[in-house]
Amino acid sequence: MKWYLKAFRNYFTFTGRAERKEYWCFVLFNLLFSYAPELLEIAAVLPEGRGVPIICIYILFAACPGLAVSVRRLHDTNRSGHWLWISLIPFVNLIFIYFMVQKGTVGPNCYGKNPKVPEKEPDEQIEQCERKITNTSVAEKTKKPVLLCVGGEYKDSIIELENGPVIMGRNPTRSNLVFSSMNISNQHCAVDFDADSMTFTIEDIGSSNGTFLENGKRIAPGQPVRLKSGDGFYISSPSTFFKVSLYMDSVVNLGQGPESSLYLAQGSVLNQKYLIGRVLGHGGFGITYLAQDLVLNIDLCIKEYFPTNLATRAQDRSGISVLTGENREHFQYGLEKFLDEARVMARFEGHPGIVSVKDFFQENSTAYLVMHYLEGMTFKEYLKSHGEKIDYGRALRILIPVMDALQEVHKTGMLHRDISPGNIYITTDGRVKLLDFGAARYFMGKHSKNLSVILKPGFAPEEQYRNNGKQGPWTDIYALGATFYRAITGVMPPEALNRMDEDTLGPPSRMGVKIPSRAEQALMKALAVKAPDRFLEMEEFQQAIVNA
Repeated sequence: MKWYLKAFRNYFTFTGRAERKEYWCFVLFNLLFSYAPELLEIAAVLPEGRGVPIICIYILFAACPGLAVSVRRLHDTNRSGHWLWISLIPFVNLIFIYFMVQKGTVGPNCYGKNPKVPEKEPDEQIEQCERKITNTSVAEKTKKPVLLCVGGEYKDSIIELENGPVIMGRNPTRSNLVFSSMNISNQHCAVDFDADSMTFTIEDIGSSNGTFLENGKRIAPGQPVRLKSGDGFYISSPSTFFKVSLYMDSVVNLGQGPESSLYLAQGSVLNQKYLIGRVLGHGGFGITYLAQDLVLNIDLCIKEYFPTNLATRAQDRSGISVLTGENREHFQYGLEKFLDEARVMARFEGHPGIVSVKDFFQENSTAYLVMHYLEGMTFKEYLKSHGEKIDYGRALRILIPVMDALQEVHKTGMLHRDISPGNIYITTDGRVKLLDFGAARYFMGKHSKNLSVILKPGFAPEEQYRNNGKQGPWTDIYALGATFYRAITGVMPPEALNRMDEDTLGPPSRMGVKIPSRAEQALMKALAVKAPDRFLEMEEFQQAIVNA
Protein backbone atom coordinates (compact mmCIF):
# COMPACT_ATOMS: atom_id res chain seq x y z
CA MET A 1 0.00 0.00 0.00
CA LYS A 2 2.84 2.44 0.80
CA TRP A 3 4.22 2.04 -2.73
CA TYR A 4 0.85 3.09 -4.21
CA LEU A 5 0.64 6.12 -1.92
CA LYS A 6 4.22 7.08 -2.72
CA ALA A 7 3.58 6.68 -6.44
CA PHE A 8 0.57 8.99 -6.45
CA ARG A 9 2.35 11.53 -4.23
CA ASN A 10 5.36 11.57 -6.54
CA TYR A 11 3.06 11.88 -9.54
CA PHE A 12 2.15 15.42 -8.56
CA THR A 13 5.80 16.35 -7.90
CA PHE A 14 6.88 15.66 -11.50
CA THR A 15 6.18 18.23 -14.14
CA GLY A 16 7.43 16.39 -17.21
CA ARG A 17 4.83 14.77 -19.50
CA ALA A 18 7.06 11.71 -20.05
CA GLU A 19 7.35 11.13 -16.33
CA ARG A 20 3.58 11.33 -15.91
CA LYS A 21 3.08 8.81 -18.72
CA GLU A 22 5.40 6.44 -16.92
CA TYR A 23 3.34 6.73 -13.77
CA TRP A 24 0.13 6.12 -15.72
CA CYS A 25 1.73 2.95 -17.09
CA PHE A 26 2.54 1.98 -13.55
CA VAL A 27 -1.09 2.47 -12.46
CA LEU A 28 -2.40 0.63 -15.56
CA PHE A 29 -0.32 -2.50 -15.15
CA ASN A 30 -1.11 -2.69 -11.44
CA LEU A 31 -4.85 -2.42 -12.12
CA LEU A 32 -4.60 -5.20 -14.70
CA PHE A 33 -2.61 -7.25 -12.25
CA SER A 34 -5.43 -6.80 -9.72
CA TYR A 35 -7.93 -8.18 -12.23
CA ALA A 36 -5.66 -11.03 -13.34
CA PRO A 37 -7.63 -13.72 -11.43
CA GLU A 38 -10.87 -12.71 -13.19
CA LEU A 39 -9.13 -12.74 -16.57
CA LEU A 40 -7.75 -16.18 -15.86
CA GLU A 41 -11.16 -17.50 -14.82
CA ILE A 42 -12.61 -16.20 -18.08
CA ALA A 43 -9.78 -17.90 -19.96
CA ALA A 44 -10.38 -21.13 -18.03
CA VAL A 45 -13.99 -21.58 -19.15
CA LEU A 46 -13.27 -20.86 -22.81
CA PRO A 47 -12.73 -23.83 -25.16
CA GLU A 48 -9.22 -25.17 -25.30
CA GLY A 49 -6.91 -22.66 -27.02
CA ARG A 50 -9.33 -19.72 -26.78
CA GLY A 51 -7.92 -18.57 -23.48
CA VAL A 52 -4.45 -17.95 -24.95
CA PRO A 53 -5.32 -14.44 -26.31
CA ILE A 54 -6.47 -13.42 -22.82
CA ILE A 55 -3.08 -14.38 -21.40
CA CYS A 56 -1.31 -12.54 -24.27
CA ILE A 57 -3.31 -9.38 -23.56
CA TYR A 58 -2.33 -9.64 -19.94
CA ILE A 59 1.35 -9.89 -20.88
CA LEU A 60 1.14 -7.03 -23.40
CA PHE A 61 -0.74 -4.51 -21.27
CA ALA A 62 0.43 -5.42 -17.75
CA ALA A 63 3.80 -7.12 -17.70
CA CYS A 64 5.50 -5.28 -20.58
CA PRO A 65 4.63 -1.67 -19.53
CA GLY A 66 5.71 -2.48 -16.01
CA LEU A 67 9.06 -3.76 -17.24
CA ALA A 68 9.49 -0.76 -19.54
CA VAL A 69 8.92 1.65 -16.68
CA SER A 70 11.38 -0.30 -14.55
CA VAL A 71 14.11 -0.15 -17.18
CA ARG A 72 13.54 3.57 -17.57
CA ARG A 73 13.76 4.11 -13.84
CA LEU A 74 16.97 2.14 -13.52
CA HIS A 75 18.68 5.33 -14.66
CA ASP A 76 17.24 7.10 -11.67
CA THR A 77 19.28 5.79 -8.76
CA ASN A 78 16.88 7.30 -6.23
CA ARG A 79 13.80 5.35 -7.41
CA SER A 80 15.06 2.22 -9.18
CA GLY A 81 14.64 -0.39 -6.39
CA HIS A 82 10.91 -0.62 -5.78
CA TRP A 83 10.09 -0.09 -9.48
CA LEU A 84 12.09 -3.17 -10.44
CA TRP A 85 10.53 -5.40 -7.78
CA ILE A 86 6.96 -4.31 -8.54
CA SER A 87 7.45 -4.78 -12.27
CA LEU A 88 8.48 -8.40 -11.68
CA ILE A 89 5.15 -9.22 -10.03
CA PRO A 90 3.30 -9.95 -13.32
CA PHE A 91 6.06 -12.31 -14.45
CA VAL A 92 6.01 -14.14 -11.12
CA ASN A 93 2.26 -14.37 -11.55
CA LEU A 94 2.70 -15.89 -15.03
CA ILE A 95 4.98 -18.56 -13.60
CA PHE A 96 2.34 -19.28 -11.00
CA ILE A 97 -0.29 -19.50 -13.77
CA TYR A 98 1.85 -22.04 -15.63
CA PHE A 99 1.92 -24.36 -12.62
CA MET A 100 -1.80 -23.86 -12.06
CA VAL A 101 -2.49 -24.94 -15.63
CA GLN A 102 -0.23 -27.96 -15.23
CA LYS A 103 -2.04 -28.92 -12.05
CA GLY A 104 -5.42 -28.39 -13.69
CA THR A 105 -6.71 -25.59 -11.46
CA VAL A 106 -7.19 -23.32 -14.50
CA GLY A 107 -7.27 -24.05 -18.19
CA PRO A 108 -9.09 -26.76 -20.18
CA ASN A 109 -8.58 -29.44 -17.46
CA CYS A 110 -9.87 -27.39 -14.55
CA TYR A 111 -13.41 -28.81 -14.44
CA GLY A 112 -14.56 -29.55 -10.93
CA LYS A 113 -11.70 -27.58 -9.30
CA ASN A 114 -12.55 -23.96 -10.14
CA PRO A 115 -15.90 -22.97 -8.60
CA LYS A 116 -16.78 -20.89 -11.67
CA VAL A 117 -16.19 -23.80 -14.02
CA PRO A 118 -18.95 -26.36 -14.61
CA GLU A 119 -18.43 -29.85 -13.25
CA LYS A 120 -16.85 -32.39 -15.56
CA GLU A 121 -15.19 -35.74 -15.01
CA PRO A 122 -11.44 -35.24 -14.35
CA ASP A 123 -8.79 -37.91 -14.03
CA GLU A 124 -7.69 -36.82 -10.55
CA GLN A 125 -11.16 -36.90 -8.96
CA ILE A 126 -13.76 -39.57 -8.39
CA GLU A 127 -15.59 -39.58 -11.70
CA GLN A 128 -19.20 -38.61 -11.77
CA CYS A 129 -21.20 -41.81 -11.67
CA GLU A 130 -23.85 -42.62 -14.23
CA ARG A 131 -27.20 -43.10 -12.67
CA LYS A 132 -27.70 -46.85 -12.72
CA ILE A 133 -30.86 -47.13 -10.68
CA THR A 134 -33.08 -45.19 -13.09
CA ASN A 135 -32.81 -43.79 -16.56
CA THR A 136 -34.47 -40.56 -15.52
CA SER A 137 -32.47 -37.70 -14.01
CA VAL A 138 -33.89 -35.38 -11.38
CA ALA A 139 -34.34 -32.63 -13.96
CA GLU A 140 -36.36 -34.96 -16.20
CA LYS A 141 -38.82 -36.07 -13.52
CA THR A 142 -42.36 -34.97 -14.26
CA LYS A 143 -44.98 -34.43 -11.59
CA LYS A 144 -48.34 -36.08 -12.15
CA PRO A 145 -51.50 -35.29 -10.17
CA VAL A 146 -52.87 -38.54 -8.80
CA LEU A 147 -55.34 -39.89 -6.31
CA LEU A 148 -53.77 -42.54 -4.06
CA CYS A 149 -56.14 -45.10 -2.57
CA VAL A 150 -54.71 -45.90 0.86
CA GLY A 151 -57.62 -48.00 2.14
CA GLY A 152 -60.91 -49.44 1.02
CA GLU A 153 -62.00 -51.23 -2.14
CA TYR A 154 -59.32 -49.63 -4.30
CA LYS A 155 -56.46 -49.99 -1.80
CA ASP A 156 -52.98 -49.42 -3.33
CA SER A 157 -54.46 -48.12 -6.59
CA ILE A 158 -53.24 -44.96 -8.33
CA ILE A 159 -55.79 -42.90 -10.26
CA GLU A 160 -54.58 -40.13 -12.55
CA LEU A 161 -56.32 -36.75 -12.43
CA GLU A 162 -54.92 -35.27 -15.63
CA ASN A 163 -58.00 -36.17 -17.68
CA GLY A 164 -60.65 -34.50 -15.57
CA PRO A 165 -62.30 -34.97 -12.17
CA VAL A 166 -62.82 -38.29 -10.43
CA ILE A 167 -66.41 -38.71 -9.30
CA MET A 168 -66.93 -41.34 -6.62
CA GLY A 169 -70.17 -43.16 -5.98
CA ARG A 170 -72.21 -46.36 -6.36
CA ASN A 171 -74.03 -45.40 -9.54
CA PRO A 172 -71.91 -46.44 -12.56
CA THR A 173 -73.72 -44.05 -14.90
CA ARG A 174 -73.05 -41.01 -12.71
CA SER A 175 -69.61 -41.95 -11.29
CA ASN A 176 -66.30 -42.95 -12.84
CA LEU A 177 -64.94 -44.52 -9.64
CA VAL A 178 -67.63 -46.97 -8.67
CA PHE A 179 -67.97 -48.48 -5.18
CA SER A 180 -70.06 -51.43 -4.05
CA SER A 181 -70.40 -50.41 -0.40
CA MET A 182 -73.92 -49.32 0.60
CA ASN A 183 -72.37 -46.72 2.91
CA ILE A 184 -71.38 -44.67 -0.13
CA SER A 185 -73.98 -42.61 -1.97
CA ASN A 186 -74.86 -42.99 -5.65
CA GLN A 187 -72.86 -39.82 -6.32
CA HIS A 188 -70.75 -39.17 -3.27
CA CYS A 189 -67.92 -36.68 -4.00
CA ALA A 190 -65.66 -35.32 -6.76
CA VAL A 191 -61.90 -34.70 -6.78
CA ASP A 192 -60.23 -32.47 -9.37
CA PHE A 193 -56.86 -30.85 -10.08
CA ASP A 194 -56.17 -27.24 -11.09
CA ALA A 195 -53.05 -27.14 -13.26
CA ASP A 196 -52.72 -23.33 -12.95
CA SER A 197 -52.54 -23.21 -9.16
CA MET A 198 -51.17 -26.78 -8.86
CA THR A 199 -53.73 -27.56 -6.18
CA PHE A 200 -56.49 -30.12 -5.74
CA THR A 201 -60.14 -29.56 -4.88
CA ILE A 202 -62.65 -31.95 -3.29
CA GLU A 203 -66.38 -31.37 -3.22
CA ASP A 204 -69.08 -33.37 -1.46
CA ILE A 205 -72.02 -33.91 -3.84
CA GLY A 206 -74.75 -34.25 -1.24
CA SER A 207 -73.66 -37.59 0.20
CA SER A 208 -75.57 -39.25 3.01
CA ASN A 209 -72.64 -40.38 5.19
CA GLY A 210 -70.35 -37.47 4.41
CA THR A 211 -66.88 -36.70 3.09
CA PHE A 212 -64.22 -35.86 5.66
CA LEU A 213 -60.74 -34.35 5.77
CA GLU A 214 -58.08 -36.47 7.45
CA ASN A 215 -58.43 -34.42 10.65
CA GLY A 216 -62.08 -35.56 10.87
CA LYS A 217 -63.67 -32.28 9.74
CA ARG A 218 -66.72 -32.87 7.53
CA ILE A 219 -66.82 -31.12 4.16
CA ALA A 220 -70.01 -29.13 3.63
CA PRO A 221 -71.96 -30.26 0.54
CA GLY A 222 -71.51 -28.04 -2.49
CA GLN A 223 -68.55 -26.16 -1.02
CA PRO A 224 -65.25 -27.20 -2.68
CA VAL A 225 -62.24 -27.42 -0.40
CA ARG A 226 -58.66 -26.93 -1.63
CA LEU A 227 -56.08 -29.62 -0.91
CA LYS A 228 -52.34 -29.53 -1.38
CA SER A 229 -50.16 -32.45 -2.35
CA GLY A 230 -49.96 -34.92 0.53
CA ASP A 231 -53.34 -34.03 2.07
CA GLY A 232 -55.82 -36.83 2.75
CA PHE A 233 -59.55 -37.39 3.06
CA TYR A 234 -61.99 -40.25 3.54
CA ILE A 235 -65.51 -40.96 2.42
CA SER A 236 -68.17 -42.43 4.70
CA SER A 237 -65.66 -44.05 7.10
CA PRO A 238 -61.89 -43.75 7.84
CA SER A 239 -61.29 -47.14 6.26
CA THR A 240 -61.92 -45.65 2.79
CA PHE A 241 -59.00 -43.28 2.87
CA PHE A 242 -57.38 -41.35 0.00
CA LYS A 243 -54.46 -38.99 -0.52
CA VAL A 244 -53.84 -36.52 -3.32
CA SER A 245 -50.31 -36.17 -4.57
CA LEU A 246 -48.06 -34.62 -7.16
CA TYR A 247 -45.80 -37.61 -7.31
CA MET A 248 -42.60 -38.00 -9.32
CA ASP A 249 -43.23 -40.03 -12.45
CA SER A 250 -39.85 -41.77 -12.00
CA VAL A 251 -40.92 -43.32 -8.69
CA VAL A 252 -43.82 -45.41 -9.91
CA ASN A 253 -44.29 -46.68 -13.44
CA LEU A 254 -48.03 -46.70 -14.02
CA GLY A 255 -49.31 -49.82 -15.72
CA GLN A 256 -46.33 -51.92 -14.68
CA GLY A 257 -46.70 -54.48 -11.94
CA PRO A 258 -44.03 -55.49 -9.45
CA GLU A 259 -41.05 -57.47 -10.67
CA SER A 260 -41.79 -60.28 -8.21
CA SER A 261 -44.69 -61.44 -6.09
CA LEU A 262 -42.37 -61.03 -3.09
CA TYR A 263 -42.32 -57.24 -3.52
CA LEU A 264 -44.83 -54.68 -2.31
CA ALA A 265 -47.14 -53.55 -5.09
CA GLN A 266 -46.11 -50.30 -6.72
CA GLY A 267 -48.43 -47.56 -5.51
CA SER A 268 -48.74 -48.94 -1.98
CA VAL A 269 -48.73 -46.27 0.70
CA LEU A 270 -46.93 -46.95 3.99
CA ASN A 271 -47.45 -45.06 7.22
CA GLN A 272 -50.05 -42.96 5.33
CA LYS A 273 -47.35 -40.85 3.66
CA TYR A 274 -44.76 -42.97 1.83
CA LEU A 275 -45.63 -43.96 -1.74
CA ILE A 276 -43.84 -47.19 -2.70
CA GLY A 277 -42.24 -47.37 -6.12
CA ARG A 278 -39.98 -49.81 -7.90
CA VAL A 279 -37.44 -52.08 -6.25
CA LEU A 280 -33.85 -50.83 -5.98
CA GLY A 281 -32.31 -53.92 -4.38
CA HIS A 282 -33.17 -57.25 -2.83
CA GLY A 283 -31.00 -59.17 -0.39
CA GLY A 284 -31.46 -62.13 1.90
CA PHE A 285 -32.72 -59.96 4.75
CA GLY A 286 -34.56 -57.10 3.12
CA ILE A 287 -35.96 -55.32 0.07
CA THR A 288 -35.13 -51.71 -0.74
CA TYR A 289 -37.69 -49.59 -2.61
CA LEU A 290 -37.60 -46.19 -4.23
CA ALA A 291 -40.35 -44.18 -2.55
CA GLN A 292 -41.74 -40.70 -2.25
CA ASP A 293 -42.72 -38.68 0.78
CA LEU A 294 -46.22 -37.49 -0.12
CA VAL A 295 -46.01 -34.62 2.35
CA LEU A 296 -42.58 -33.23 1.42
CA ASN A 297 -42.61 -34.41 -2.21
CA ILE A 298 -39.08 -35.79 -2.02
CA ASP A 299 -37.63 -39.11 -3.13
CA LEU A 300 -36.57 -41.57 -0.45
CA CYS A 301 -35.36 -45.13 -0.01
CA ILE A 302 -37.37 -47.49 2.16
CA LYS A 303 -35.88 -50.75 3.34
CA GLU A 304 -38.29 -53.50 4.36
CA TYR A 305 -37.26 -56.21 6.82
CA PHE A 306 -37.98 -59.37 4.85
CA PRO A 307 -35.81 -62.45 5.58
CA THR A 308 -36.78 -64.67 2.65
CA ASN A 309 -35.86 -67.88 4.48
CA LEU A 310 -38.32 -67.09 7.29
CA ALA A 311 -41.26 -65.34 5.65
CA THR A 312 -43.20 -64.87 2.43
CA ARG A 313 -45.44 -62.17 1.00
CA ALA A 314 -49.16 -62.42 1.75
CA GLN A 315 -51.62 -62.79 -1.09
CA ASP A 316 -52.67 -59.14 -0.92
CA ARG A 317 -49.00 -58.20 -1.67
CA SER A 318 -48.82 -55.98 1.44
CA GLY A 319 -48.49 -58.04 4.61
CA ILE A 320 -45.91 -60.69 5.46
CA SER A 321 -46.68 -64.29 6.41
CA VAL A 322 -44.06 -65.76 8.74
CA LEU A 323 -43.31 -69.45 8.41
CA THR A 324 -44.38 -71.65 11.31
CA GLY A 325 -42.32 -73.30 14.05
CA GLU A 326 -39.08 -71.83 15.33
CA ASN A 327 -38.95 -69.59 12.25
CA ARG A 328 -41.43 -67.27 13.96
CA GLU A 329 -39.11 -66.86 16.94
CA HIS A 330 -36.13 -66.18 14.68
CA PHE A 331 -38.16 -63.67 12.64
CA GLN A 332 -39.24 -61.76 15.73
CA TYR A 333 -35.70 -61.71 17.11
CA GLY A 334 -34.34 -60.36 13.85
CA LEU A 335 -37.10 -57.75 13.71
CA GLU A 336 -36.13 -56.43 17.13
CA LYS A 337 -32.47 -56.20 16.10
CA PHE A 338 -33.49 -54.49 12.84
CA LEU A 339 -35.27 -51.79 14.84
CA ASP A 340 -32.42 -51.54 17.35
CA GLU A 341 -30.05 -50.94 14.46
CA ALA A 342 -32.38 -48.24 13.11
CA ARG A 343 -32.34 -46.42 16.44
CA VAL A 344 -28.54 -46.43 16.49
CA MET A 345 -28.30 -45.36 12.85
CA ALA A 346 -30.65 -42.45 13.48
CA ARG A 347 -27.86 -40.92 15.60
CA PHE A 348 -25.79 -40.40 12.47
CA GLU A 349 -28.36 -38.19 10.75
CA GLY A 350 -26.39 -35.56 8.85
CA HIS A 351 -23.05 -37.39 8.92
CA PRO A 352 -21.38 -36.81 5.51
CA GLY A 353 -20.14 -40.40 5.19
CA ILE A 354 -23.16 -42.42 6.32
CA VAL A 355 -26.55 -43.00 4.73
CA SER A 356 -28.47 -42.48 7.94
CA VAL A 357 -32.02 -43.41 8.94
CA LYS A 358 -34.56 -40.60 8.56
CA ASP A 359 -37.51 -42.51 10.00
CA PHE A 360 -38.53 -46.05 10.97
CA PHE A 361 -41.85 -47.69 11.77
CA GLN A 362 -43.68 -51.02 11.95
CA GLU A 363 -46.42 -52.02 9.53
CA ASN A 364 -47.60 -55.09 7.61
CA SER A 365 -46.25 -57.35 10.40
CA THR A 366 -42.70 -56.18 9.71
CA ALA A 367 -40.56 -53.02 9.98
CA TYR A 368 -39.31 -50.34 7.60
CA LEU A 369 -36.35 -47.96 7.55
CA VAL A 370 -36.66 -44.65 5.68
CA MET A 371 -33.44 -43.22 4.25
CA HIS A 372 -32.49 -40.38 1.94
CA TYR A 373 -32.37 -41.35 -1.73
CA LEU A 374 -29.01 -40.73 -3.36
CA GLU A 375 -28.26 -40.90 -7.06
CA GLY A 376 -25.10 -42.71 -8.04
CA MET A 377 -23.70 -46.23 -7.93
CA THR A 378 -22.11 -48.66 -5.53
CA PHE A 379 -18.35 -49.05 -5.37
CA LYS A 380 -18.86 -52.53 -6.82
CA GLU A 381 -20.57 -51.04 -9.89
CA TYR A 382 -17.90 -48.36 -10.06
CA LEU A 383 -15.13 -50.97 -10.19
CA LYS A 384 -16.99 -52.90 -12.85
CA SER A 385 -17.27 -49.78 -15.01
CA HIS A 386 -13.49 -49.27 -14.68
CA GLY A 387 -12.33 -52.72 -15.70
CA GLU A 388 -12.71 -54.24 -12.20
CA LYS A 389 -9.80 -52.31 -10.66
CA ILE A 390 -8.48 -48.79 -10.15
CA ASP A 391 -5.14 -47.29 -9.15
CA TYR A 392 -4.03 -46.99 -5.54
CA GLY A 393 -4.44 -43.19 -5.32
CA ARG A 394 -8.02 -43.23 -6.52
CA ALA A 395 -8.94 -46.12 -4.24
CA LEU A 396 -7.46 -44.26 -1.28
CA ARG A 397 -9.48 -41.13 -2.05
CA ILE A 398 -12.69 -43.17 -2.21
CA LEU A 399 -12.06 -45.15 0.98
CA ILE A 400 -10.81 -42.35 3.26
CA PRO A 401 -14.41 -41.10 3.86
CA VAL A 402 -15.35 -44.70 4.70
CA MET A 403 -12.58 -44.80 7.30
CA ASP A 404 -13.80 -41.50 8.77
CA ALA A 405 -17.35 -42.83 8.96
CA LEU A 406 -16.27 -46.08 10.62
CA GLN A 407 -14.33 -44.19 13.27
CA GLU A 408 -17.56 -42.43 14.26
CA VAL A 409 -19.49 -45.71 14.21
CA HIS A 410 -16.93 -47.44 16.40
CA LYS A 411 -17.07 -44.61 18.94
CA THR A 412 -20.69 -45.57 19.65
CA GLY A 413 -19.64 -49.17 20.34
CA MET A 414 -21.28 -50.36 17.12
CA LEU A 415 -19.70 -52.35 14.27
CA HIS A 416 -20.66 -52.45 10.62
CA ARG A 417 -19.85 -56.16 10.10
CA ASP A 418 -20.65 -56.13 6.39
CA ILE A 419 -18.16 -53.86 4.62
CA SER A 420 -17.70 -54.67 0.96
CA PRO A 421 -17.72 -52.77 -2.36
CA GLY A 422 -21.47 -53.39 -2.58
CA ASN A 423 -22.08 -51.46 0.65
CA ILE A 424 -20.07 -48.37 -0.28
CA TYR A 425 -21.98 -45.83 -2.35
CA ILE A 426 -20.58 -43.08 -4.59
CA THR A 427 -23.03 -40.29 -5.39
CA THR A 428 -23.15 -38.41 -8.66
CA ASP A 429 -21.43 -35.42 -7.06
CA GLY A 430 -18.52 -37.55 -5.79
CA ARG A 431 -19.55 -38.06 -2.16
CA VAL A 432 -18.83 -41.47 -0.63
CA LYS A 433 -21.37 -43.02 1.73
CA LEU A 434 -21.38 -46.12 3.89
CA LEU A 435 -24.65 -48.05 3.88
CA ASP A 436 -26.42 -51.29 4.85
CA PHE A 437 -25.11 -52.08 8.33
CA GLY A 438 -25.12 -55.81 9.05
CA ALA A 439 -25.75 -55.79 12.79
CA ALA A 440 -29.23 -57.30 12.51
CA ARG A 441 -27.96 -60.01 10.17
CA TYR A 442 -25.14 -60.79 12.59
CA PHE A 443 -27.31 -61.15 15.68
CA MET A 444 -29.96 -63.09 13.83
CA GLY A 445 -27.42 -65.41 12.29
CA LYS A 446 -25.90 -65.98 15.71
CA HIS A 447 -29.35 -66.65 17.12
CA SER A 448 -30.37 -69.08 14.37
CA LYS A 449 -26.90 -70.59 13.81
CA ASN A 450 -27.26 -69.90 10.09
CA LEU A 451 -24.03 -68.21 9.04
CA SER A 452 -24.32 -68.69 5.28
CA VAL A 453 -26.61 -65.69 4.92
CA ILE A 454 -24.59 -63.17 6.90
CA LEU A 455 -21.03 -63.55 5.62
CA LYS A 456 -19.40 -62.46 2.38
CA PRO A 457 -16.46 -64.77 1.60
CA GLY A 458 -13.26 -62.85 1.02
CA PHE A 459 -14.39 -59.86 3.08
CA ALA A 460 -15.34 -61.51 6.38
CA PRO A 461 -12.49 -62.24 8.87
CA GLU A 462 -12.14 -65.59 10.57
CA GLU A 463 -13.72 -64.46 13.87
CA GLN A 464 -17.05 -63.91 12.07
CA TYR A 465 -17.15 -67.62 11.22
CA ARG A 466 -17.06 -68.62 14.88
CA ASN A 467 -19.93 -68.28 17.35
CA ASN A 468 -17.53 -67.27 20.10
CA GLY A 469 -15.23 -65.22 17.89
CA LYS A 470 -14.36 -61.92 19.55
CA GLN A 471 -15.31 -59.04 17.27
CA GLY A 472 -14.34 -55.40 17.42
CA PRO A 473 -13.06 -52.55 15.21
CA TRP A 474 -10.44 -55.00 13.88
CA THR A 475 -13.30 -56.94 12.29
CA ASP A 476 -14.29 -53.96 10.15
CA ILE A 477 -10.61 -53.19 9.50
CA TYR A 478 -10.17 -56.61 7.89
CA ALA A 479 -13.24 -56.13 5.68
CA LEU A 480 -12.13 -52.65 4.66
CA GLY A 481 -8.63 -53.94 3.91
CA ALA A 482 -10.16 -56.69 1.75
CA THR A 483 -12.23 -54.06 -0.08
CA PHE A 484 -9.07 -51.97 -0.66
CA TYR A 485 -7.20 -55.06 -1.90
CA ARG A 486 -10.04 -55.99 -4.25
CA ALA A 487 -10.19 -52.44 -5.64
CA ILE A 488 -6.51 -52.11 -6.60
CA THR A 489 -5.79 -55.69 -7.68
CA GLY A 490 -9.11 -56.72 -9.21
CA VAL A 491 -8.75 -60.00 -7.27
CA MET A 492 -10.92 -61.20 -4.40
CA PRO A 493 -8.87 -62.09 -1.30
CA PRO A 494 -9.01 -65.80 -0.37
CA GLU A 495 -11.60 -66.78 2.20
CA ALA A 496 -10.29 -66.16 5.72
CA LEU A 497 -10.76 -69.77 6.87
CA ASN A 498 -8.75 -71.04 3.91
CA ARG A 499 -5.85 -68.77 4.91
CA MET A 500 -5.50 -70.19 8.41
CA ASP A 501 -3.53 -73.29 7.44
CA GLU A 502 -1.73 -71.78 4.43
CA ASP A 503 -1.85 -68.07 3.73
CA THR A 504 -1.76 -67.59 -0.04
CA LEU A 505 -2.59 -63.89 -0.02
CA GLY A 506 0.13 -62.12 -2.03
CA PRO A 507 1.01 -58.42 -1.72
CA PRO A 508 -0.43 -56.15 -4.46
CA SER A 509 3.06 -55.18 -5.72
CA ARG A 510 3.58 -58.75 -6.93
CA MET A 511 0.64 -58.25 -9.25
CA GLY A 512 2.14 -55.10 -10.73
CA VAL A 513 0.17 -52.66 -8.59
CA LYS A 514 2.01 -49.38 -7.96
CA ILE A 515 1.68 -48.79 -4.23
CA PRO A 516 4.04 -47.22 -1.66
CA SER A 517 5.84 -49.89 0.31
CA ARG A 518 4.65 -48.57 3.68
CA ALA A 519 1.05 -48.42 2.42
CA GLU A 520 1.36 -52.02 1.26
CA GLN A 521 2.67 -53.06 4.66
CA ALA A 522 -0.27 -51.31 6.36
CA LEU A 523 -2.74 -53.00 3.99
CA MET A 524 -1.28 -56.46 4.57
CA LYS A 525 -1.37 -55.86 8.33
CA ALA A 526 -5.06 -54.98 8.09
CA LEU A 527 -5.58 -58.28 6.27
CA ALA A 528 -3.77 -60.40 8.86
CA VAL A 529 -5.65 -63.64 9.53
CA LYS A 530 -5.44 -63.40 13.32
CA ALA A 531 -7.09 -60.37 14.94
CA PRO A 532 -4.15 -59.53 17.30
CA ASP A 533 -1.88 -59.13 14.26
CA ARG A 534 -4.11 -56.42 12.76
CA PHE A 535 -4.59 -52.78 13.66
CA LEU A 536 -6.89 -52.60 16.65
CA GLU A 537 -8.40 -49.20 15.85
CA MET A 538 -9.52 -47.72 12.53
CA GLU A 539 -7.62 -44.51 13.24
CA GLU A 540 -4.32 -46.46 13.39
CA PHE A 541 -5.00 -48.08 10.03
CA GLN A 542 -5.97 -44.77 8.44
CA GLN A 543 -2.90 -42.93 9.71
CA ALA A 544 -0.59 -45.75 8.60
CA ILE A 545 -1.93 -45.89 5.05
CA VAL A 546 -2.42 -42.12 4.56
CA ASN A 547 1.02 -41.16 5.88
CA ALA A 548 2.82 -43.88 3.90
